[in-house]
Amino acid sequence: MTLLSRAFSPPHKLSYWPDGTDVSGKLGQEHSDAIILDLQIEQENPFALLGRLKSAAPHTPVIVTSESENAELIVRAVKEGAFEFIPKPYSQERIKLVLEQALENRSLKNEIDYLRREQDVIYSFDRIIARSTAMKQVVSTLKKFSETDATILVTGETGTGKSFLSGAIHFNSHRRKKPFIKINCTNIPETLLESELFGHEKGSFTGANKTRVGRFEQANGGTAFLDEIGETSLDLQAKLLRVLDEKSFERVGGNR
Repeated sequence: MTLLSRAFSPPHKLSYWPDGTDVSGKLGQEHSDAIILDLQIEQENPFALLGRLKSAAPHTPVIVTSESENAELIVRAVKEGAFEFIPKPYSQERIKLVLEQALENRSLKNEIDYLRREQDVIYSFDRIIARSTAMKQVVSTLKKFSETDATILVTGETGTGKSFLSGAIHFNSHRRKKPFIKINCTNIPETLLESELFGHEKGSFTGANKTRVGRFEQANGGTAFLDEIGETSLDLQAKLLRVLDEKSFERVGGNR
């Protein structure tokens, strides 16, 4: 435990749990930034405590240590929710590195959770003030569309909130945890727009020194919002129509 204490500096708190620890009264009461679980494989169910720890503190990283380096044990530990598996004996440098990675990972997850909650508030349908019958009908239609994977055309004059409404549809749909990719078609030169949307293969044109993933691939599973699509060429609009009809596309210079 001394080695662990040296590797873990204030203001963070570390909990060390030898497997077989009496957890009654401790789970849910002790706050820790990270947990070290010393796994004893001779136990009848060595992963039982890991499961209880993850249930009680799902956002706290659990680092599993053990005398065994059995590959199946390592895979099982990670599947059961361990952040990392460290075989014994371990050095102070090794445990310190893993602890730093665990804290950074937890901080990133907390930030993502916070941003998602903020997005839920920002794009809530409740923020749309609809007094007229027409606007109430718009909100009702938006809610219906958010429950589908339908392709949606949002029209309206500049400043009427097309981008916000598109975001509201996405962040109130089952795709909310996937990317919401905005593409303003007027901000990208026409000569580069096709590559920007579909991506390109290496060597497909002068300057294509490497394969590039396009915006549609980036939005996979989520939503691609094409702003000012009416300003694009008829040729590109025809290609976009094929994407909508066939639900597939090829990168520039690609054949699949």
